[in-house]
Amino acid sequence: MGGNDAGKSNILKALNLFFNNETDLATPYFFANDITRFRAREAAEAKGRASIWIKITFNNIFDWKSLPPKFTIKKSWNRYTQEPDITISPQVHGGKKILPQNISRFLNKISFQYVPAVKSRHIFSHYLGKVYDALLNDMGVQFSDSTKELTKQAENAVLEMSKKIKEQLGFDSTIRVPTDLRILFESLDFSTKFEEFDVPLQHRGDGIQARHIPFILDFIAQKSDKRHIWAYEEPENSLEMSKAFELAHQFHKDFSKENQIFLTTHSPAFYDLAGEKVTKWFVESSSPGENEKRRTNVRLVLDSDEPDSCLG
Repeated sequence: MGGNDAGKSNILKALNLFFNNETDLATPYFFANDITRFRAREAAEAKGRASIWIKITFNNIFDWKSLPPKFTIKKSWNRYTQEPDITISPQVHGGKKILPQNISRFLNKISFQYVPAVKSRHIFSHYLGKVYDALLNDMGVQFSDSTKELTKQAENAVLEMSKKIKEQLGFDSTIRVPTDLRILFESLDFSTKFEEFDVPLQHRGDGIQARHIPFILDFIAQKSDKRHIWAYEEPENSLEMSKAFELAHQFHKDFSKENQIFLTTHSPAFYDLAGEKVTKWFVESSSPGENEKRRTNVRLVLDSDEPDSCLG
């Protein structure tokens, strides 16, 4: 939680860069855009190489013997490479050097999902494609058989047209179902009931559409053999207050069972959540003095009334 332009979103985008090598949703990392202007100026003044680095400390959640109980992974980017350099601390465990492939295996077992504050139609296409990936992992053989059957039915349906094409053009040509059904899933839409009518989800209000996103993500997590982390910006957007409280309760009691969730919020529906598995942090931007740069400060919130006084 924190005020506007305090740096909350940048924290989630930094995590997205660490895990997915992109900052915004489905937007590849681009050094010139993603480096802070202060850091670029510092490097230029010092005639040094500008860089971006992110360091995260992990618990060994998979209990792998090849990794210590707790370790830190640092990723560094510069303008000349698209992929980051990776270092680990400590570098030795059990008298043996920690191998890079063990770190890669560990990170590949984590699926990181970023949801920006503005929930556009593009988000649904992106995550419905991931639904396909999850189903393919869960029931790949059935999908393969279904694709063959669908292709056969499509060919039979347009057989007359295909015959005429061959007669006139001299070669076989028929409609084919995409071999990659992910493309098909990305174009799917929900059909929702409004009184007695069936209404496509994209024709419903923004709040109704937004409520579907965490259910999609949670379904993906349940079909996956990975550990899932969400970085979710302002889930209360477009929701009336009562619906925001309902959603906050779902995040706390339901969605957190399969997922570790980081979220930003301005709503008491979320920052008033409390319990053993809830930790709250306040993000604020410092006021720089002369010859100083603005900094983003993050502090743990212990007093449940503090967010109201800070954000009120």
